[in-house]
Amino acid sequence: MAAEAPAATGADAVKSGSQLILLTLAAGQFVMTLDSSVMNVSIAQVANDVGTTVTGIQTAITMYTLVMAALMITGAKIGAMIGLASKERVQEMEAEVSAAQTEVHDIKAEMDAMNSRE
Repeated sequence: MAAEAPAATGADAVKSGSQLILLTLAAGQFVMTLDSSVMNVSIAQVANDVGTTVTGIQTAITMYTLVMAALMITGAKIGAMIGLASKERVQEMEAEVSAAQTEVHDIKAEMDAMNSRE
């Protein structure tokens, strides 16, 4: 008889989501680095094609890199805030479920006590 695969747990789903996020961020970082490297290698040809100086192209590359860095920092902060808010919502739901379970247990205990008196 073939063994069945274990059911995915919440921890597995979180790990999978975290890996996807990490892969996405790593890919974005790679693309930005590749873009900057290609531009720096081809700077003389680009300057000739556009009709500007190498200094002008270097300034554009520097500004592009600085803007990307600023957006990455901002995105990281927003991601941290959203993640924290999600964590707090989950903790609130867990507390509500726990309170409901306790209440159900207390009601059941009272009903059992009433039934045993009869």
